[in-house]
Amino acid sequence: MLKHYLWILLILLLGLVACGGEGENTAVPSPPPLPTIEIRLDPTEVPPPPVIETVPSDEPAVAPTSQPVAEPTAAPVVNPTAEPVVAPTSEPVAEPTSQPVTESPSGGNGELLMPGQTALGTLGAGSLVSFPYQGQRFSPRLFFVRPAGSLDVELRAFGAGVTAETVNQASPAVTTNFGGPGLPEMMVYTAQADEVHFTAVSSLNNTAGAFRFYLFDGLTRTGDTAVLEQLSLPAGQTQSYAVTSQNGQPLIVFADPIGASEDIAVTVRNSDGNVVNEANFGGGGSAEALYLLPLSTTSYTVEISEVSGQSATVNVHLIALGPANLEE
Repeated sequence: MLKHYLWILLILLLGLVACGGEGENTAVPSPPPLPTIEIRLDPTEVPPPPVIETVPSDEPAVAPTSQPVAEPTAAPVVNPTAEPVVAPTSEPVAEPTSQPVTESPSGGNGELLMPGQTALGTLGAGSLVSFPYQGQRFSPRLFFVRPAGSLDVELRAFGAGVTAETVNQASPAVTTNFGGPGLPEMMVYTAQADEVHFTAVSSLNNTAGAFRFYLFDGLTRTGDTAVLEQLSLPAGQTQSYAVTSQNGQPLIVFADPIGASEDIAVTVRNSDGNVVNEANFGGGGSAEALYLLPLSTTSYTVEISEVSGQSATVNVHLIALGPANLEE
């Protein structure tokens, strides 16, 4: 652009010289050489950005919308073989419960007797009174009878399948008659099935009279229980218990090993250390029982010994009976 202006200025000067003298030829000197003007751009100069013209429009501008991007969802993992997880429950260990001494008023009235219960009955000459109870397979029960006067009794235990209608004619599985007239009888019987079983008391030798029947096990506490515990006995060891009879009433010892091969023996000593009774009649897994008939209140030491050379777990039940109350 500067060159353009210089050329215009030069032309104007030449025109003024030509008009200086009319009709006079004047030599026109040669014009000096035009200076060369070099225009350099600053290399640091940045050309301005292009101007973008925005043409107004009648239609409203619509902001572009973005579709929501769906996040990939993870499908739940299903284990086709997984059963619901059930937390193991521990069955609480049932403590022996104290049961009241309940009566079966007439004896043999068809009601089930439970361990720890007793019943009063009456026998005529040559008659029989039966008692149903719930048998439990391989769980021994102890039966005990106290007759009045000179009544001579026999204890009978019947196997599975005997009913109230057939018990009088059925053959007993076990019988005991060791005491004689007026003396107690005792029996331990182990049922072979989980069902109602029968035991019975019969009169012998043409005798008659009242009696009291007792049912015990190795777990149930009664009002006459002196000791009830589950004993862990190392091989070849002996555990001793001190027990006292009640005014000359019977004292019963019942020891039931849990394991099928565990063998035990029972020994009873008086205050002088002398053996007054003992029991080791069964083999491995068999319960042992005995009873004493002291003349007065007497203290004893009961010893439970392991005799099979292996550790044993034994349910021990020592019972100091009170008066029989046969006149009720």
